[in-house]
Amino acid sequence: MKKLFFILLNLAFTSIVVVAQQSDSPVVKTQDSPYFGIYLGGQLNNHSGSFGELPGTQNCCTEFKTGSGFSPYFGLLYDLPLAPQWKIQVRGGYNNFKGIFREQEFIGNALSGSGSNAKVVEATSEHYLEISLGGIDASAQVSYFPIKHVPLGIDLGMHGVFMLSPSFIQHEDLIAPNSTIYSDSKSSQRNFQNGNLDNSKGIMAALGIGLHYDILLSNNWKIAPEASFLLPFGSPIDFTAASMPNATWSLYSIRFGVSLAYTPDIPSSIGKNNLRKPYKLKASVIAKQILKNNTETDIAKMTVEETLSKQLYPLLPYIFFDEGESTIPIRYKNLRKDQTSQFNVDKQFLFTNTTADDIATVNMDVYYHLLNIVGYRMKAYPGALITLVGCNRNSGSETGDTALSRQRAQSAKDYLVQNWGIQPQRISLKVQNLPSLASSTSVDAEDGHTENRRVEIESSIPEIIEPLVVRDTLREANPPVIRYRMNVENENPIQDWTLTAKQPALLVVNQSGIGTPPEYYDFNTIKRYKNIPRDSTDIPYTFTVHDVRDSMSTASGVMPVEQLTIQKKKINRVGNLDVNKYRIIMFDFNSDILNSAQNRIIEKYIREDLKSNSLVEVVGHTDRKGNDVSNQALSENRASNVASTISTGKIKTKGVGESNPTYSNELPEGRMYNRTVEITVSNPIE
Repeated sequence: MKKLFFILLNLAFTSIVVVAQQSDSPVVKTQDSPYFGIYLGGQLNNHSGSFGELPGTQNCCTEFKTGSGFSPYFGLLYDLPLAPQWKIQVRGGYNNFKGIFREQEFIGNALSGSGSNAKVVEATSEHYLEISLGGIDASAQVSYFPIKHVPLGIDLGMHGVFMLSPSFIQHEDLIAPNSTIYSDSKSSQRNFQNGNLDNSKGIMAALGIGLHYDILLSNNWKIAPEASFLLPFGSPIDFTAASMPNATWSLYSIRFGVSLAYTPDIPSSIGKNNLRKPYKLKASVIAKQILKNNTETDIAKMTVEETLSKQLYPLLPYIFFDEGESTIPIRYKNLRKDQTSQFNVDKQFLFTNTTADDIATVNMDVYYHLLNIVGYRMKAYPGALITLVGCNRNSGSETGDTALSRQRAQSAKDYLVQNWGIQPQRISLKVQNLPSLASSTSVDAEDGHTENRRVEIESSIPEIIEPLVVRDTLREANPPVIRYRMNVENENPIQDWTLTAKQPALLVVNQSGIGTPPEYYDFNTIKRYKNIPRDSTDIPYTFTVHDVRDSMSTASGVMPVEQLTIQKKKINRVGNLDVNKYRIIMFDFNSDILNSAQNRIIEKYIREDLKSNSLVEVVGHTDRKGNDVSNQALSENRASNVASTISTGKIKTKGVGESNPTYSNELPEGRMYNRTVEITVSNPIE
């Protein structure tokens, strides 16, 4: 065995030297060059069986059950990368599933002493069986590297071990008491046999699973520690052919080793004219602006303008529940008792504090704090009382289930009492099946059912559930949409790509993907409010691609930024506006008529902002219920009715139907907030 090991080792290094000492011709190095080398290690073999003797032998052991052994393995390897995270490796070498079985039993035919003093005593005998299952191990394995650029590989392969004269040694030994001998052999050992195994299998197939870690030693050499688990299929002996159908024998091996591999410089047989050309990979990127008419033009710079703004967020006084449930859904913000003292409605929903990326959706962030806003205001108005009206869909599993309605109302009350410390007597419960103004189920029935599974909040004073007004500085970017056009000229398939744009303290864009990149990425500053630049520092942007051979190409550009702060506009006498946005919700399904609560918003909040030179834009929306044509007309009528009620200043109205909804139509609250009219009032600041 040692002679074979040194022959293989000498062959490996001789091959390396021969290739490395080739002529001084030009060489070509590629990142997918193959490696070849040697491997060696040791393996712990674990055997388990149920047999009393080997075929063709005699043994008085009742049963051999377990055995173990240690043996070396070594050989040559060839390593070929398939892709940046995949490679295949073939190996050929020596392996041995050596094992030793030891089974003990009490016997009564041993002699203790000698001559006339000899006597028969009970003794302990050990049955010893040593198996050698050495052979040529040919294997092929695939390696996967799950963490890119980390050379830790997961290996899966198949082995075929061609047996080379498997053999055995067996004998029986007296091990206790001392100085005893067998009465028949007059020795402490008997039944010695050795030889080749009868009925052994010529080839053993095995599954290998393992890990290895590649460590580069130089540009040409690498070493890799490895650990693996080897599971042969079936028994080393064909017991059926040996007329021993009840006998069994299985084994597995745990291996630890190391491989040393070399990738040579490949000489050119012709010279420089035969050098392999580099793979073609070229990335390019350019920033464009998207105008309101969706046309694309070159961009000179990004201008960020500050504007004084007042935002009115209406409160939808409903808490919606899942089918058959009375637990408040997790999308509603649940504050611990110690957190409620830090909650401040005047600061919570400032543009800089809100959790929403799209400032158009801040109203939903406000809504999910509905119970916290109610608790906050009930503390501010200690004389206010509220009624919680528990409802159910009154169909299906909830038909007539007023107990469920009560549990839903009780959940909302418990939160206000336990988390906000509101006195229980200030909160009344009312129970019914459908809400008094139930959502229609004649069209899109399931949407109507989900909207009717709710708790309604009624207050003795309007201040508890009236709209939330937030005054803040709004930052708007022009152009509002920046299009990063990406292009790749490549010979090989693209593996991955990244697009980044950042200021020193702000990551503006961070996009990535697998495979071919899209033609462009649109950065919408309205939907990414927190990513709008905060100072006048230029924004470098970079586009990077890798192909499947791990080649890389990078392109970049720079976008200038200008900040128009409120103070700067005053100094430079640049037009400055006070922009206020209001939202009117709670339209009944398929209705454009304003109710008393909506008229109150117009009179209390909107009319006081209207001036003779005000610019007013009124936009009507609908949810998804109904068809496109009727929803378009409904949104136009809603906008027209609001404009008629305002009837002051320069008013532009339009309806957008159910197109481009601000909120998700998959949720009942989203649909109700989509049934809205948005009013924007812009007043010049002198």
